[in-house]
Amino acid sequence: MAARVSALWPVQQAIHAKVHPAAQAATSGPLAEVSGLWDEPPEGSTVPYLTFGEITETPMDDHTSRGYEVIVIINAWSDYTGNRQASLIIAEVVALLHRQPLDIDGWDLISIAHKADGVRKTSGNQSPNRRQAQARFRVWVTQPRQN
Repeated sequence: MAARVSALWPVQQAIHAKVHPAAQAATSGPLAEVSGLWDEPPEGSTVPYLTFGEITETPMDDHTSRGYEVIVIINAWSDYTGNRQASLIIAEVVALLHRQPLDIDGWDLISIAHKADGVRKTSGNQSPNRRQAQARFRVWVTQPRQN
């Protein structure tokens, strides 16, 4: 039996390759304000920015292919007083990814779908007005089995 190969990192790389350049190239709209997309923002990063949240995978194999359902959470962080900025940023991320093509190294994309989102006020003394909007995506990938 062939060893399992995870799709987690290739899916994260593909999403980064699609979202990060779009944010960097934006000259208007909510993405124009985003300083980057990271696992963990570099020290001194300015808000708003995007981060990857939890990423999980569940095997979805069949007799002819290896597959995974990968759940990816993307967070938009904002210091804007209120939910507006974070909500608009995450809506643009959804527009970039929901039902759109995605080039995933070593994997065939079956579908990427936006499943849920929300926004909340974070707690803490350093940034009492910081908002976190979150979008959850389901990415279904496959690759032919190697016999």
